Amino acid sequence: MVTEVNKIAADALAREHALHLPGVGSLVVERRPAERLSSRRMRRAYLAVTFTSQQRGVSLVARIAAVAAVDIARAQDIYDRWLAKCGGGPTLVIEGVGRLDRKSFLVEEVFDRVLNPAGRGEVAVGRYSRHIFGAVVAGVCIAVLAVTLGIGLYYTGFGDMMADMSGIFSRTERVRSAAGEAIVADNGPAAAGLPDGAADEMPAADTKEAADADKRVDTVPGGEPERPAAEQLPQSSQTEQPVRDVRPAAVAESQAEDAVGRLSSGCSYVVLGVFSTPENAVRAVAEARAKHGVEGGGAFVYGPKYLAALYFDMDRERCAEYARSATQFSDLWIYTAR
Repeated sequence: MVTEVNKIAADALAREHALHLPGVGSLVVERRPAERLSSRRMRRAYLAVTFTSQQRGVSLVARIAAVAAVDIARAQDIYDRWLAKCGGGPTLVIEGVGRLDRKSFLVEEVFDRVLNPAGRGEVAVGRYSRHIFGAVVAGVCIAVLAVTLGIGLYYTGFGDMMADMSGIFSRTERVRSAAGEAIVADNGPAAAGLPDGAADEMPAADTKEAADADKRVDTVPGGEPERPAAEQLPQSSQTEQPVRDVRPAAVAESQAEDAVGRLSSGCSYVVLGVFSTPENAVRAVAEARAKHGVEGGGAFVYGPKYLAALYFDMDRERCAEYARSATQFSDLWIYTAR
């Protein structure tokens, strides 16, 4: 009988987490929070059994009546005999559950494993584990955001736009340097990078001001006019220096860039080749026109390089037909601008 009542008490306490012992008090299962023992060690949370003199939970007499299928009077008699055999008074031993000594209850190891399957042991924790985890999560989020932004910019044509802007800036610098060198070398229109006949197209007012400037002669304090440096040289040095129309290479390059067009979004091009300088691309198209009678085409900015195209159309299939029919050229390929 004692063993059966002990099992009923253990089952009721494990299920209900509270058991009332008439005439003694109540056993209550409470949760104890985790406790940090040191910077790297802590005790995990666990369940403990405590004793209270107040009435808490289901009565053991009622549990005996329900399990044994007897009335309350018979269950009370069974409880009284069990209580007398288990000790009674300030000390009560419930085998399989624990020992009550005055108001302190010590849980047996068997019942403690029932309440705490993971045990009450200590666990090791990292001192900076939470900070490291947060840093890793932040790094992953930044990497994903950067990759997503890069893919989005790539498919929206940002790369082509930046390439075109860099090409514009580089050509502007080369044109400025070419104009400066031409002015130092010769004050004529051809050396300054202007096309032939540009001087004739200048307004009359500018021409008149230039003539008046030529007539003005600066004087020195002595009263003698200061002659230009060309007039002070010996006659032999003036006749021995023939006048040549020298066109700097940078000026020629800038003029070649003026003939380079821009790629149109959605347009397809039959590509003859890709060159690093604009004059090479223009020269390749010109030779194709002269030797093979190619009509149309042109040179276009292709990122940091220059693309020589024989034909271009908004319909890619037409470009493909043109490439198949142009048998005099080898290695033609089709490029569609984004």
